[in-house]
Amino acid sequence: MFAGRSVLPSPFAVVLSLVVASTALVLPVRADDTWWHLRAGEEVLARGALLSTNTFSFTAPDAPWLMHEWLTEVIFALTWRLGGAPLLVLLGLASFAVTVALGWRLLARDRDTGGWAAGACGYLAVLLLPGFSLRPWILTHACFAGLLLLLQSRADVPRRALGTAVLFAAWANLHGSFFAGLLAVGAFLGGALLGAVTRREDVLPVRAGLVLSASAVLGSLCTPRPIDGLLHPLQYATGSLSSSQGALREIMRHNLEWQPPGMASPLGLLLCGLLVLCAAAVALSRERAHASHLLLLGGFSFLAFSSLRNIPLAALAAAPLLGRHLALAWGRRARSERTFRTSHVALPAGIFAACAVVILSRPGTLGDPARLSPEYFPGPLMAAVRAHAPARTFNHYDFGGAFQWQLWPEARVFWDQRVDCYPADVLRDGLSLHAAAPGWEALLEKWDIDAVAYRKGTALTAALRTSPGWRVAWEDDTTVLFLPASSR
Repeated sequence: MFAGRSVLPSPFAVVLSLVVASTALVLPVRADDTWWHLRAGEEVLARGALLSTNTFSFTAPDAPWLMHEWLTEVIFALTWRLGGAPLLVLLGLASFAVTVALGWRLLARDRDTGGWAAGACGYLAVLLLPGFSLRPWILTHACFAGLLLLLQSRADVPRRALGTAVLFAAWANLHGSFFAGLLAVGAFLGGALLGAVTRREDVLPVRAGLVLSASAVLGSLCTPRPIDGLLHPLQYATGSLSSSQGALREIMRHNLEWQPPGMASPLGLLLCGLLVLCAAAVALSRERAHASHLLLLGGFSFLAFSSLRNIPLAALAAAPLLGRHLALAWGRRARSERTFRTSHVALPAGIFAACAVVILSRPGTLGDPARLSPEYFPGPLMAAVRAHAPARTFNHYDFGGAFQWQLWPEARVFWDQRVDCYPADVLRDGLSLHAAAPGWEALLEKWDIDAVAYRKGTALTAALRTSPGWRVAWEDDTTVLFLPASSR
């Protein structure tokens, strides 16, 4: 008699609960370039205005800087002020959980296929992990999933156009990856045009596709510098491929997230498996795939095989196609009646609350971004730099953001992860110093460097150890500080 009243967690609730628990307690959010974002957000709050030059560097203090992520940086800074590192970690966890939930909504948009949709959602969650980091990139995944839901919404076109404009107005100030959203809108418009030519129904009619595309572009212009903000992602992408920007290309070559996933690597195999799953769902559904879904999946799969950074977007781009064809292939095989009600919210909400209590009560590794990614936040090394107070330190590229957060304004960096606001000669000289290329000592003199704070095991640290002009002032197991031999 109580079977009809009992409430059990749905398959999706179980999957999301596992995702929240594992990412909070087993695979915690990374904090790599979190620190310069925090510093930038603090400066915007303190000044009441955006920064327009590379203020944090001594090599290019007057170089122009477009703060295309200013809104996320302010959100990060306010979160830090309200609750410090633990609350910032919870913000990252919540953003990741929301993205997974939106991905499931895409998968279950036509019909909740129970375990099939939940299993596919878990698969997508694994592919979202490369973007699980405390940086503006983590918010763009939720924006991307929300956009795909909006494009396929059954609401009338004016409401969707307004929602699209508002979404892009926020997204364009959160992160430059709003350009990926414009590509997604373009895929749906392309599908609409192909549908009109072939006289086959697609997700959007042409008129709706044009209206939503215009709304997306207009929303993208709602930034402090509209034209620069709209063009910046494209200029950055083309600059990284240009022969005249060899230093930028070289830095990206050393950055793991910009590397293509190997076909035999775990992520490469998972990405291939996602495409196989999509093909199987379409084949078993015995329905023609929408052109917009194929364009979306094909375009972002190409980007994902070009760069690890784009794998989360490719996973979300597969969700609309899977959402339609999973329902057609397996939804019709689902049981017609349930003897119990299910809840999508209760269990994951409880698990998130429990994880929040653990993180807030144990602000050690779980709630301290510095401990989450110590390879990017060398606390003891920065304490040594502060103690010796050098004027111009050549820092490891990965340490730039942490140095800005911990040592600025007393000390400024040679360079950091904001490569788009450094002239080519700074990037080129930094790479030459890192490799201890011929003439490296002259470069130290050129920039009047009086300290080198670096990782051990690099070509530069090996060269400095044998150089009579430099001495080890401090070191630990992973980092080392060099000062001129004449200084005592």
